[in-house]
Formats: sequence, C-alpha cells, structure tokens
Amino acid sequence: MTSRTTVSVSELIAAHILSAAAKPQGRLLILAPPQTGKSHAAKTAAARYLIAHPDHRLTYATYGKPAAHCHAQTIRALFPDHPHTALTAAAVGDPLDERRADLVILDDPFKSNGQAHFALYREQTWKWWTTTVAAHLTPHASACVVMTPRHHDDLAARLTTREGTRETGGPWRVVRLPVHATHNDPLGRTPGTPLPHPSLPPNDPHTLTAYWDRARARVGERDWTALYQCTPTPPDGPEQGTR
Repeated sequence: MTSRTTVSVSELIAAHILSAAAKPQGRLLILAPPQTGKSHAAKTAAARYLIAHPDHRLTYATYGKPAAHCHAQTIRALFPDHPHTALTAAAVGDPLDERRADLVILDDPFKSNGQAHFALYREQTWKWWTTTVAAHLTPHASACVVMTPRHHDDLAARLTTREGTRETGGPWRVVRLPVHATHNDPLGRTPGTPLPHPSLPPNDPHTLTAYWDRARARVGERDWTALYQCTPTPPDGPEQGTR
C-alpha cells in the first residue's frame, strides 16, 4: 500500500490548530498515537499564533507542571523577540488567572494509562475543563485539545458525546490519525497505510511497518485499539485496575 500524503503529521496538526484558532469559538480535537509529533506540532502552532497575534493571550496546558513549563520554555524560544507575558503555562487542575485567554491548547491531559483509567482523575479533568477552563476563555476564544485517546470515557470521549461533533451538530471538529489509515484519512492515506513516524525514514515502508508491528505486539490488542488506532472501546466485563 502506498500513501498519497505530502505533509507530515506535525505539519498537519499545526495547520489544523491555526485554522481553528482563526475561527471565533473554534473547537478542535486531534487524536493521534504516542510519540508521533503531537506536542511538537502544538508548540509550533502556539508560537506561530503568538507571533501573528502579539496582542492575544494563549494558555498552554498539559498533564503536569514540569511538562507545562518545559513546553512553555520551548514555545518562548520560538518567538524570542515577542512579549512572553502573552503565554501562560498550566497543568490540568491548576487555577487559571483572571487574564482570559484567546486560545487554549491542551496537549495530552493524561500522562499515562494509569491516570486515564482512574475514574476520579477523569472526572476531575472533566470538571476542570468545563469550569476553570471555560471561565478562562474570552467570548470568542478557541480551544484545541491534542491527545492520545486512552479510555472510552476520557476527555476526548466526553467532548464528543456530551458536547458533540460537527457531524452531530456540536462544535468539535475531530481529526483522527490512527496508525493504520481508515476511510477519509486526514493525511490522504489509502486505508491500511501506516502512519509516518517522525524518527523513521518517510520512504521506507518496510521499516515503518515493522516498527508499528512491534508496538502492537508489545501493548496488546486492547491498548493498540485505544492508543494507536484512536478508538477506545468499553471492556466486555469489569475493568481491571479501574479505581
């Protein structure tokens, strides 16, 4: 199988974020496997947004404080000649200051499966998003969530089922980038074509396929479907390890 894609995963994600940010009350949900360039793309888009809109404020959030501050340092390094007061770094659950944001980017709300499978943490994340983050947005602000789906009731699932996708009359545009392409792939891949990896040669399908095959064997079918095919499903019986 061959791919028709001419743009990298990172470039595609960054372009979608900037497109959503340009729309009043834009809502974007990007679902992609681990280590495929999501965070790099989100940080690149954040820097480009702040350069293009020096009078706007952006809040960049992720699962923990150290990661949030590390991401913010990277973003600031990408626009050294612009005021850095326009950027706020936050961890999920943090209070957010009274200076409202014109754009919020949430880059992976869950650090691990352990967090995503912890029912209380999922509920706390949802409450933080629907209360603290919602109150932090300006009336016309946009919000982008870029994450690896890990559970059938995680933040991505709640956004699509409780607030709705564009296809169901809701606000959220969903861009799903599974390892093995399905129909209407955002990258233009034919069904079954493997997702490019930022650390592997783009024109070496054998190496790429072998890499994803090893990942599939390592994590097992359930986690493969959730993390790598971006379609978590409920378990057949009681969830093991769910608290």
